[in-house]
Amino acid sequence: MGDEFIVEELGEDTIAPKKINLRALLEDAIEKAKSVDLDKLEREIEEESNQLARQKFKVSSR
Repeated sequence: MGDEFIVEELGEDTIAPKKINLRALLEDAIEKAKSVDLDKLEREIEEESNQLARQKFKVSSR
């Protein structure tokens, strides 16, 4: 299996390949996910969706 890289822009004419440590990225994502309040996230997504729908269909909030 080959190494994974991303390209990082350092300036207008300069880029640099940067090796990705997939294991570290996944471990970090898992740790961050453990602290997510799913009920709060669901409420925030629902409210944002409602706001977008009200704007799109020009419905006033109650």
